[in-house]
Amino acid sequence: MQSSNYYQPNPQQQYMLQPSMVDDNSISHAPPGSGGGEEDDSDGSGMPDKRSGRRKIKIEYINDKSRRHITFSKRKAGIMKKAYELSTLTGTQVLLLVVSETGLVYTFTTPKLQPLVTKPEGKNLIQSCLNAPDPIESTSSSSMDHHHQQAQQQSRSVMTTNNAPTSPPTVSTTHNRFY
Repeated sequence: MQSSNYYQPNPQQQYMLQPSMVDDNSISHAPPGSGGGEEDDSDGSGMPDKRSGRRKIKIEYINDKSRRHITFSKRKAGIMKKAYELSTLTGTQVLLLVVSETGLVYTFTTPKLQPLVTKPEGKNLIQSCLNAPDPIESTSSSSMDHHHQQAQQQSRSVMTTNNAPTSPPTVSTTHNRFY
């Protein structure tokens, strides 16, 4: 019982990264001619610097819609492959949801978790999560310190009113964001 979104790699397909699979436009964020690390003129030869392996890219929002779509497609395929490998190699149950900018939901599920995606109750839960407002993100350390101080003050006020020791409150941050 497989849904149309269920990822199943082709056994004959070879998964080898080839240099031709790398899109140069999605890697270099430096404007042309700015010396974005692609040329090494230190020896005066003007020959491009030959590097082996992958180049490090900045992880930031891609403004160009076409490049963003290409990157999404490639990275989605990569994370689906990783989810499949994780479940195959370790025997773990995996549920992966990827939601595109347009609102399309792509899933990878192992058979035990597939009802969460295929049954109406599971679909409704996913839709309610997607329709919920985004949580307020506080990435600065001063903001986290402020939240931690507030939690400690609340803990102290609870301790003084109850006169019973309580465990310190935990500050949880949500790292998973749906669309």
